[in-house]
Amino acid sequence: MKFNFGNDMKLVDIYRANLERWRKDLPADCRLLCECHGGTIMEDPARAAEILKPLGSRVEIVVHAFTLEQEALENWFRHFGNHITHIHAAWNVPGQGFTALHADPARTQARLDLLRRLGFSGTITLEFTGGCGTQDEDIEKLFDNARQDAALLRAIQ
Repeated sequence: MKFNFGNDMKLVDIYRANLERWRKDLPADCRLLCECHGGTIMEDPARAAEILKPLGSRVEIVVHAFTLEQEALENWFRHFGNHITHIHAAWNVPGQGFTALHADPARTQARLDLLRRLGFSGTITLEFTGGCGTQDEDIEKLFDNARQDAALLRAIQ
């Protein structure tokens, strides 16, 4: 189950309590994946590690590894290491929106290589692709971009 915490540090105890309640209601083999990103209290890896510490190893981490600069990504791995089990893949250009992974295969390859060097061995999904969130968003073009992005990821993993 992928989850996010909100953006109010004053509610951190409530967020954790809610997660514990959900965990008890879910099947024992259900994985808890915390999506850590901007706009939440989990955007900083040091703070996220402190917040999740009381939950022990029961929580896995989802990182937006394609939107982070290399140093920031390395910082996530310093704090969470093999607890990072899932990556959302999407290139996001500030002010321009999302670009397709296949639009720059070398850049995508370099990011996957970096993830391997950092010890990542988990799963990767496409979160967004070229054309997402634009005024002229076209479902057929999005599907085509996603199909090509998935093919690229499969080819270079």
